[in-house]
Amino acid sequence: MKKIIPMLLASSVVGLSGCGGGGSTDTTTSGGGTVAGLDMPVALSVVTPKETSSSARVMGLNANYKAVLAALNDPATDYTTDSVNTHVYDASIESLSTVNMIMCLMDQTRATDMVNKGAYLALVNEDKCETGKNKSSSGSTGQSSSGQATEYKKWVVNSTRTDNSSPMLVKIWVPGDAAATDPRDGQTILVETTVTSGVSATDPFGKFTLNFKGVGSMGGNEFTTMKGTLFTVSNTNGKPQFKFINLEGNALGNSMPFGGKESTNVVLDDASGTSGKAVTHSEHSDTTKGFSESGSYAVAFNSTRFLRGKETTGDATIDSKACTARDQFNTNVWRYNLYHA
Repeated sequence: MKKIIPMLLASSVVGLSGCGGGGSTDTTTSGGGTVAGLDMPVALSVVTPKETSSSARVMGLNANYKAVLAALNDPATDYTTDSVNTHVYDASIESLSTVNMIMCLMDQTRATDMVNKGAYLALVNEDKCETGKNKSSSGSTGQSSSGQATEYKKWVVNSTRTDNSSPMLVKIWVPGDAAATDPRDGQTILVETTVTSGVSATDPFGKFTLNFKGVGSMGGNEFTTMKGTLFTVSNTNGKPQFKFINLEGNALGNSMPFGGKESTNVVLDDASGTSGKAVTHSEHSDTTKGFSESGSYAVAFNSTRFLRGKETTGDATIDSKACTARDQFNTNVWRYNLYHA
């Protein structure tokens, strides 16, 4: 299992237990009453890192570096107070990267705070939601920490709710790049989300259904480039659960040189998200690049262990298994900031 650590970034990643996005305290008046938005989870990660102590990590440093680190670790320094973004990667939960990207993009629209305020333009930084990339940016300068200008896309959003007993309906239109030669860049994306209950301490995902579709054109012909759905499940045991299905390119029956299928079914044992199980499948191909990969997995995890089973014969039987400790990783620093001691 590999842990990628983008160091000292502006936003933090939460675990599969979920975290509410936006605030439902921003309300609007409709029909003489006050209607509140419903919170959605920001991220749905299965495994979060179990860190070792900071003192153990500096044992191998010489005296000079230890002194510098001690100075930086003062409670009042930016080094200590800046947020650290961590991401755990494992091939068995790769399809959750798409899920988390969707939830991160939804959070940026602030649909919860804009209920019944009419259609509006949301400025969305899509790069912020790419797993493993730098998620920090300076709102005052419009510059990313790497010095490059942050690019914002204009999404058209309309968030409505009839009353506090009704679902929240969020409709989104994402225009594509008209000059793009790749249908994936030129596609127009349509999203419709119905939220029937918000995130809570006992219901970490809330209850929602999110449907999306991409529409592109080539040679004057319009076709579907991708479509999928992400939704919570009300099971008989009352356990938090969600499913995700995504089809792209030639997986939809069109003649595109690229294609992909992703599916995920995750069930937690309780609202804390400490333990649970999942079944995932991911396959992607691009004939123009000679690229093709696929994998089907079943995983189970608790507070200390992560068990992965992989299907290798194509008959839906788990043929190989691996059990790893959640506090033992191959650690990589993806991005970091510099500080003066």
